[in-house]
Amino acid sequence: MHSFFHSPDGRISIFLFFIACSGFVYFKHSVHDANAANRVALCLAILDDRSTIIDRYYHFSSDHCLRNGHYYCDKAPGASFPAIPFVAVAYYGQQAMGTTDFTSFDPTEIKEEACVPFKLLLLAASVAVSILCAVGVSLFYLLGRLFGVPPKRSTLGALLFAFGTPYGVWATIMIGHSLAAAFLLAALVLGLGIARREATADGNEGRLFFQPRWMVVGFLLAYSVWVEYTAAVPACLLGAALTAAWCKGRFRFDNAVRTALPLFLGAVPVALGFCYYNSICFGGPLKVGYQSVGTNFPMMDEGFFGLSLPKPRTLLCTLADPHCGILWYYPLFLLSPFWAMRNVIAGRERVLNLLCLMIPLYYYLLNASYAYWFQSDIPMRHATGAMPFLLIPFFFGWNRSGFCLRLAAAVCATANMVFGLTAVMVPCLDSFYEAKYRSFHLLCQLFSGGVRNLAAYAGVDPFLSLLPIVTVWSVFGFLIHRELKTDTNVP
Repeated sequence: MHSFFHSPDGRISIFLFFIACSGFVYFKHSVHDANAANRVALCLAILDDRSTIIDRYYHFSSDHCLRNGHYYCDKAPGASFPAIPFVAVAYYGQQAMGTTDFTSFDPTEIKEEACVPFKLLLLAASVAVSILCAVGVSLFYLLGRLFGVPPKRSTLGALLFAFGTPYGVWATIMIGHSLAAAFLLAALVLGLGIARREATADGNEGRLFFQPRWMVVGFLLAYSVWVEYTAAVPACLLGAALTAAWCKGRFRFDNAVRTALPLFLGAVPVALGFCYYNSICFGGPLKVGYQSVGTNFPMMDEGFFGLSLPKPRTLLCTLADPHCGILWYYPLFLLSPFWAMRNVIAGRERVLNLLCLMIPLYYYLLNASYAYWFQSDIPMRHATGAMPFLLIPFFFGWNRSGFCLRLAAAVCATANMVFGLTAVMVPCLDSFYEAKYRSFHLLCQLFSGGVRNLAAYAGVDPFLSLLPIVTVWSVFGFLIHRELKTDTNVP
């Protein structure tokens, strides 16, 4: 461990962590969000009452459910637990300075806006999510290095992952989308690192069963599901892929069982916590908040928790429609399936690239099947868990592409960075929902000074508050220019 932190890769990964963490904390997508308020209310209920009942704070959020006369958080609670220490510091710290009212609101508002003390708790909780998601950015860099990708391109990919995808948007607030992606990515990187070492070792049959790190992989996969229930399918796919990676070249049933068993054992604590939490909140180990009477999302009763068959119109709209098409914000994703398919056909890291096809496809179909897919200012926010897997082919595809394709990828990646960071910093006003080309509308708002970040909230001139973003764009521009100038085409 000591040698890692003193190695070039260790120093770069730490640098990327601080860049991503400071960026996620500085660029606040929202100060008051119903989804985040619900999760912070759960933190406060645990701190104050050692309970999961959020009766005192439910009015700050529409994301709650009513059971037996009490209100509960209807979201997966996995994002709330890491935030409890941060909420506790802000909560008890404000109390020590004389603040006692955390529940008031303006009843004249159509939407019950949280009071300032509660908003400070929302900011504190978001720091926990930002830190964990920043770890994901460092791990994305290390994933590239694990496959022999040069440091500059790995750094470029990590910056693109952090600020050029929806991952960066949802890493700024207390919400589960990016956090689930970070746990999936952590399981992938740790699992591949262990599997690669074990697969090349001789006479190590059965060692994985006794390796705590392999059980940690199972814990990470399971916890990603507790953060966001829709991560269940990707977690299973990753578990199967990691088992296959370890058994490569010596696949036998007993090896597969020996490998899968510690993954399962690592998931057991999360499964027990899941069952216990659901039992005390919703009356059964396998019941969740959306099944409770009184939820504010009645369409969750349609199909399987709001999921039905994918809607053809939604499949098209979420890709290309100017209002809500993700390619208008992140055009690089158009090349990702092409690169992944080409790598599969060529036999280059076939299992990993198959995951990069299957997991984004799953999230794409899931988003188009969801009853509430349209309720978002950032396209396809329910597909945020796919972001790492949409960018992994970038590592392999760049090195084996001609100059024209690399130039097209560079232009698309630059557009990702421009529109991605703009989406983080610019508030979505009523005019946003009326605009035909929403991504360009946000860009116009940016140039007119309509930004949001911690400096802008504190009263700093909006354009001066953009200095950090100029720095990020400059570093990215330098790296992408260097990659274009380098002749990396491999026959």
